[in-house]
Amino acid sequence: MRTRWMVAAGLVVLLATGCGMEPRMPIERNKHVENELWDMRGTGRTVPLKEMIPGDWDSVRVFSGPISRRLVEKQVGTPVNMDDAFMDEANLLLLMKNGAVVRMVSIGFHALLDGHYSSSVQVVTRTTEPNRLAIRLVEPHTDSSASASTLAPSPAAAPTTP
Repeated sequence: MRTRWMVAAGLVVLLATGCGMEPRMPIERNKHVENELWDMRGTGRTVPLKEMIPGDWDSVRVFSGPISRRLVEKQVGTPVNMDDAFMDEANLLLLMKNGAVVRMVSIGFHALLDGHYSSSVQVVTRTTEPNRLAIRLVEPHTDSSASASTLAPSPAAAPTTP
């Protein structure tokens, strides 16, 4: 009889600690986007972010890591199924659909300033020094100077290999 209770208690503990919990959404390290951003530096090119990161999403939130889940959730306004913190010195992009996070992507380095953008957002590079990353995210239907996020880190802040 005692063994049955122990087995039942063990099953309850297993169910409560893991089986009923939703697994964490993985954060993809997107080397394709990293390489494309790296190759775009200094070219003056414009590319829709949706072409770089295709999928079924209607907005994107850009965060600079490291950042806690608590702060991400405060900014997004909804629970986010991620670890307690994103510890990379990199951008974290939350791709969203109807207000829910559907995909999380890290681009491996800081290239974009934090912000909330539609799926129409354009990645715009300036024709500046080719060794500096000068990238803006611009909503096509607004004045680019009002909606653009610009970051031009020193070469040391950029990846050492494309």
